[in-house]
Amino acid sequence: MIGEALRVMGIGVAGVFVVLTLFYIVITLMMKLMPPKDGKKE
Repeated sequence: MIGEALRVMGIGVAGVFVVLTLFYIVITLMMKLMPPKDGKKE
C-alpha cells in the first residue's frame, strides 16, 4: 500500500513539474513574440 501511495504521489509531482515547465515555455514564447507595448513604438 505504501509503495502504491508513493507511486501516485510521484506521478502527481511529475505532473505538476511538467505543467509548470509548459507554463514557463509558453510565457517565454509570448514575451518574445509580443514585446511589452510600453516604451518606444515602432
